[in-house]
Amino acid sequence: MNVIIADNFAGLFGGGIYCQTTSPLLINNTITGNSAGDDGGGIYCRNNSNPILKNCILWGDSLVEIYFSTSSNPSTITISYSDIQGGEAGILTNGNGTVNWFEGNMDEDPLFENTTNHPYILSDASLCQDAGDPNPIYNDSEDPTNPGFARWPAKGTIRNDMGAYGGPYAASWSIVTDVEDDKNENLQQPTEFSLSQNYPNPFNSATTIQYSIKERSSVELVLYDILGSQVKVLVKENQDAGNYKVNFDANNLASGLYLYRIQAGSFIDTKKMILLK
Repeated sequence: MNVIIADNFAGLFGGGIYCQTTSPLLINNTITGNSAGDDGGGIYCRNNSNPILKNCILWGDSLVEIYFSTSSNPSTITISYSDIQGGEAGILTNGNGTVNWFEGNMDEDPLFENTTNHPYILSDASLCQDAGDPNPIYNDSEDPTNPGFARWPAKGTIRNDMGAYGGPYAASWSIVTDVEDDKNENLQQPTEFSLSQNYPNPFNSATTIQYSIKERSSVELVLYDILGSQVKVLVKENQDAGNYKVNFDANNLASGLYLYRIQAGSFIDTKKMILLK
C-alpha cells in the first residue's frame, strides 16, 4: 500500500514485480519506469499467482506492463480502478492467464510531476485524480484547513487518487532523502548484521538510521507506529555487503513513538525512535 516501484531492471522477467506462486494485494501503488530483458517490465505472473490491483498505476514499464508465463500453472490477475498502459488489450496472458478487468480502469497518461522529493506525484491535470475506488474506506485524507478536499500529497477531492500518493495513508508519507552505501576504503567490511539507534533521537522531522550488511541480502527497513501499523517502507531491495545510512524527513508524521524494523536474510532487529515537534 502506497509504494512506488520505479526504475528497476531484471535480466529476464519481472522488472517491477515477479510473482511466483503468490497472491499480493496491491492498493495505491505506482509501478513505473521498470524494465525486463525479456518480458513483464511491470508485473510478471507465473505458477498460480493471483495478484489483485486496486487504485494502482502501471505506466512506462517495458517490455509489457503485465505478462503471464507460458511454462507454468495458469495465473489470474484482478484489476479495478487502476491506470494500466495499454489497457486490458495490452496484458499478455499467452493463453495461460485470466484477467478479471473490473470497473474503473483506464488507459491514460498519469501526467507525473517531476519533483525532487516526490517524482511521481500527480499533476493537477492528471485524470488519475479522484479516479480510485469511490468506497469511503479508500478516501484520501481530508485537508483539515479545506474540508472536502484532499490533504497533500493527494489532490482534488477526498475521493481516492490512483497511485502511491492517494488513499488514507498517503498523508503519512515521509520523505526518504537518500540511502547511502558507505564504501570508504578505510572502513572494514562488516563482519555481522547490525541495526544502530537512529540519530538524533528524539528528533524533529529529520533523522538518520544506520545499518550494516555482512553479505549480499534482500533488505527491508520498515517504519511502524506504536500500534504496529506499517507507516513507511524505507528500504526494500537487494544490497551488497556494506554500511548503509537512510536519511529521511518525517515532517508529515505526528509526534510520538515509532518503531523501525530491519530484515536482512535471517537477521531481524527492531528499535524505537521518538518524533517530537
